[in-house]
Amino acid sequence: MYGVSLLKPRAPKRGPEVVCPVRGCDHAVPAQEALFRATPEYACPVHKIAIARSTFAYERAVDNLLWTDEESLRLLVGGRRAGNDARFKHDGSERAVAWNVFRWLEISSALGPLLEAWTGHDVVAPRCVYWGYSPQREGAHLPLLQARTAFGEDEADVTEPAVLIECEDLLVVVDPSLQGLLPGAAVSVDGSRYRQGAKGWASEVLATGAWEELSGDRGFFDLLRLWLVGSLMAERSQRAFLLVRVEPAWSNPSPSERAASLFRSSATRVAGRATWEEIAGFVRSEHHAAPGAPALLSYLREKSAGYGADGVLRRAFALEPGPAGAVRA
Repeated sequence: MYGVSLLKPRAPKRGPEVVCPVRGCDHAVPAQEALFRATPEYACPVHKIAIARSTFAYERAVDNLLWTDEESLRLLVGGRRAGNDARFKHDGSERAVAWNVFRWLEISSALGPLLEAWTGHDVVAPRCVYWGYSPQREGAHLPLLQARTAFGEDEADVTEPAVLIECEDLLVVVDPSLQGLLPGAAVSVDGSRYRQGAKGWASEVLATGAWEELSGDRGFFDLLRLWLVGSLMAERSQRAFLLVRVEPAWSNPSPSERAASLFRSSATRVAGRATWEEIAGFVRSEHHAAPGAPALLSYLREKSAGYGADGVLRRAFALEPGPAGAVRA
């Protein structure tokens, strides 16, 4: 895995070509000007990565992952829908970061304490569901499937929480991001199914004007869907609900906080924001001696955010904050 200490601090320029970003390597490939393609003509044969001007992708998804034991890979492969495999190969993959962090939290028994720090309440028996996959059913997690059905979702565009955490009396949906909530493309799906589905559930959990403000932009709309589907699942299972968007500390919190303010919260239903840096601080202060903790902390310190428009390599995270605290609603 290539972190910032192994990458060139500045992207070298060579006319119409792009040079491998790994320090000491001069292999050059044609510059990709549009859609990223991980094909041999754009790859460095020495370091097994496909190269673009600002980022790169690994030849294999496992090269971008920390936890690749047999059981972990069974969960991961099962949870990836057709066509999404390539996302894990990219250096800037939110999916890969979510897997590397939350899979460690789960297998290290650190997930419950983190959720307790987030909520301020005792958490019992947390269990992760990754990308909606149930190994018991070898298919979609049944409560999620039922909530999708209630909103009439199409199979081609379903709500797919990256990490769904089921506890005895709490349901948590984690929405991971490496850049904060940014304006996206216009919504191309029929949003009326979410406004009217599940017997009008949206009217129970959205503030006045929320639909009009959030439903026209894809970035906000996807967060809105997670809130609707997740809160319905929690209601049906008689659990409290927490939707937490995890972002870098340097990202602008205002869009996420604005979206959360339009969700109708209650004592048992909350949306909020946490940061990757806070999670790293929690691991460093509370679980630094756990197996795999040094590898996870090194990964987060070394994580690259690619090269900026100025050609300078950026770090994904600024690992200075202390332990995790309550999720900010």
